[in-house]
Amino acid sequence: MWETRKVYHTKDQLLEGLSKRTGRSILHVLDDNELRTFINYVDKSLMINKSVIEKDRWTIWKAVK
Repeated sequence: MWETRKVYHTKDQLLEGLSKRTGRSILHVLDDNELRTFINYVDKSLMINKSVIEKDRWTIWKAVK
């Protein structure tokens, strides 16, 4: 199941959110240099400047006895 976390209307908004590590605990593991490298990679990977939809994947479990 997918849940929309946030919609970024421009690539710059996404890059700013990444640089602030907002809502992404995995980004807190990176040091500042690693984070800059990651942001540069995302910047170069997204060639067009249009909306980016950030989604989280959830797994639903159902137990039956």
